[in-house]
Amino acid sequence: ESEKAAKERQGLEIQKKLQQNEDEKNEILQLYERMRKENDDRKKECELLRDLLYKEKENLFQDLSRGTSEVRDLLNKEKDELRDELAKQQAKNSLFKEELERNKEDDEKDRMLVLNLNRQVADLARVATHQHAVYFNAFRDEPYNQGGEEYLTFSGCSVNAGGCMDHKSGIFTVSVPGCYMFNLNICTMDMKKALLAVRRNGTEVATLFDQNHADNHKNSMASQSTILELEEGDRIQVYMYTFTGLHDKPGNHLTQWLGFLIRPTIDL
Repeated sequence: ESEKAAKERQGLEIQKKLQQNEDEKNEILQLYERMRKENDDRKKECELLRDLLYKEKENLFQDLSRGTSEVRDLLNKEKDELRDELAKQQAKNSLFKEELERNKEDDEKDRMLVLNLNRQVADLARVATHQHAVYFNAFRDEPYNQGGEEYLTFSGCSVNAGGCMDHKSGIFTVSVPGCYMFNLNICTMDMKKALLAVRRNGTEVATLFDQNHADNHKNSMASQSTILELEEGDRIQVYMYTFTGLHDKPGNHLTQWLGFLIRPTIDL
């Protein structure tokens, strides 16, 4: 009986171990199924994530493409606007340059106008400081019989406003530019002719001639007048040619050489 009881106990233990093994096997199977299911779920999730990633990638590419196109369009628009603005600025610069050139020309004209005005003012000041009442009357107290070919000189001046007439040399020097009148009166010497010329700076501008037939017998009066436009510094003299003879004596003043300023002029 004890041996039988021992076998029964051993059989129960074996059966118990078998049952434990079966339970462990079932647990392993359940764990495997659970892991397989979780793995399948993970695969599905990965596939979903992959699909979502692809979709997001496609959306991102589309958005990027649209964004690139919009940026390109925006850049082209800004480029066109900048080109138009540059063209407008260049046009403004061209107009500004033309305006500067016109202003430069106007400034040059104004500068020349100011210079001309300054010259005119200087001329007016110079004329204002000059003595405009210029006139003289030179005379001789003695006859002339030295044969001619020289300038006529005088004994003195009855008037000499402005002091331009030097009676000793016979030279009238212009101090005020303008229009002048000159008059020469002479009396020929008996048996002599008279051939005289009014000269401006050595050039003849008027001539006086008197000849009493073949022998020039007796005396005769002769006169010559001229009007001249003269510049400051011009020299006016009377020149006598060959065989000119002039009759004169103190108190008579038959030889008279006079001149006066009619109108002063200003070089404007």
